[in-house]
Amino acid sequence: MSARDELYALAGWGDDRTANAKIDAYHDEVTRGNADWLEGIGQDHAASMLRYSLDLADEMDTVEKASAPAPTATPQPDFFQPGHGYTHRDGSDFLTVAVTNHPITGERLAMGWRSEHRDWHRPAVVGINQWNHEYDGVAPPAPEPLTDRQQRLLAEIQRRPRELRSSSPVAALYREWGVHTSLREARHDLYALAQHGYLTASVDVTGRRYDLNTRKDGAR
Repeated sequence: MSARDELYALAGWGDDRTANAKIDAYHDEVTRGNADWLEGIGQDHAASMLRYSLDLADEMDTVEKASAPAPTATPQPDFFQPGHGYTHRDGSDFLTVAVTNHPITGERLAMGWRSEHRDWHRPAVVGINQWNHEYDGVAPPAPEPLTDRQQRLLAEIQRRPRELRSSSPVAALYREWGVHTSLREARHDLYALAQHGYLTASVDVTGRRYDLNTRKDGAR
């Protein structure tokens, strides 16, 4: 009786030590059998079979890759997207709620909220002309050089970035400097810094916030 037959005979009974010994014996028997088979067919033939197996695996992998769909780039949106915020060239924000078509002309329209600061919103409807010429989503014109006030604001933001993230605290800072400006001008200065890459903007239903862009300036 071979070690394999004895292993099967012990499958339902016997102690662990006996079972382990028989399993080891079965492993040795299989190993010797493989060695005898390889020796019988010769090393050259064994090597040829190994190469054939590898070539077959490579061929199957190539076929699988060729049949897989080619990755496609994510298309860029060509209009306002619901749930997304956009910045107007004047620094105000538009938060898109829905996109629809005019019932008569078929013109594509985006409906949402226009915000000039966090405490003031009003409903607004914008179309393709605004998308193409007035809001983010198209290549903006080259930003104008920073003014002395904007450069001073940038230095202050770099010093305390968490306190100067929106137009209200910036306007309060200007008043401390003795510079009397509106929230609109404060918002415009933040927008100008973002256009130059010093700030990163984010928008939600409460308005727009600016964070110091560490990729542009490593001060933070």
